[in-house]
Amino acid sequence: MKDYCMECLQVNNAITWMADKFAKTYYWEDFQIQWTDWEDDCLHYNLQINDEYRNIDEIYTALWYDIPKKIVFKYYDERLDKALKHEVMPNLKNFYFMGKDE
Repeated sequence: MKDYCMECLQVNNAITWMADKFAKTYYWEDFQIQWTDWEDDCLHYNLQINDEYRNIDEIYTALWYDIPKKIVFKYYDERLDKALKHEVMPNLKNFYFMGKDE
């Protein structure tokens, strides 16, 4: 194992910690995290929390901007709806700030 492999593992550990923090914040204690591509030599950024697919960008954004729970779940529902219709969906940050004045 090369010297920088430990730093890579630290990045994955930080992502794991952040996903756990997100789940505890938005799902409270009623959650199960399942990583979709878990291998030691890969960057882990796709996961399922319960039956919902999440990626690390949404998780990071929700925590960074302290986005309210109802907005995070509304975004998820609209993202799924638009995906089924093959429509473009803004990312969570833009979705949040576009509707913040409502």
